[in-house]
Amino acid sequence: MIWLILLLLTNVKASLYNVTYTDSSIHVECNRFYEAKTGTCTEAAYSWDGLDDQYPFAEVHRAYNEDGYIGLRRECERACAQGNFCRAYSVSSATSMLQGNIHCNIYDTCAAEVSGNTDLFIRQSPFNCFIKATYAEGVLKNYNDVVNPWSQITRKLDVYVEPFMEVHISVNGVVDENTYAIKPFKEIGEHCDVEDELDCLFLYSGWLGVGLFIGFVALVSGNLILIFTKDGLI
Repeated sequence: MIWLILLLLTNVKASLYNVTYTDSSIHVECNRFYEAKTGTCTEAAYSWDGLDDQYPFAEVHRAYNEDGYIGLRRECERACAQGNFCRAYSVSSATSMLQGNIHCNIYDTCAAEVSGNTDLFIRQSPFNCFIKATYAEGVLKNYNDVVNPWSQITRKLDVYVEPFMEVHISVNGVVDENTYAIKPFKEIGEHCDVEDELDCLFLYSGWLGVGLFIGFVALVSGNLILIFTKDGLI
């Protein structure tokens, strides 16, 4: 029973955020959950109509131009996830876009919904994504804990590290018991056939093979010189 409880807690924790890696950085990002509907909320906190790239819509325009509806929805959701104030977002439906209507709205409340030809996504709890990373260089956070209540600044935390530098993280005050680090490894070199020792030494051992070969030649040459000298041949 205890193992089952621990397994359930581990799965719940893993579903709340993801940790990913690149060659030089570790990224922590919370998962978000939405209820999909049709319509809009009454009043948007931020609104993008395709004409500007102001905060928090810096990537929305580019994504829409490159990927159409899919890009619009992806980046509008990410704009919503930038802060813990967001309670919903809406984007133009594919049908609405064909009619020339393009928008991305972010709502800090959605107490009342208005029907319409728009894709609406109501955010589900948890709304906060307070990530803190502790490592050799110090402490990094994606939120401002000076204000009350705390304010989330970015949707994810990027930690740039050297190889084997350990990072400890906590999310929403819960410490992750795992230690994260980038641990590069080199590919195993070519191996030898143990049945052919000479082939291993001379072909696959690099400088060791060269050294042994030179030593072997020198030894043979030295013995020949001694033999010929002894016999008076040279």
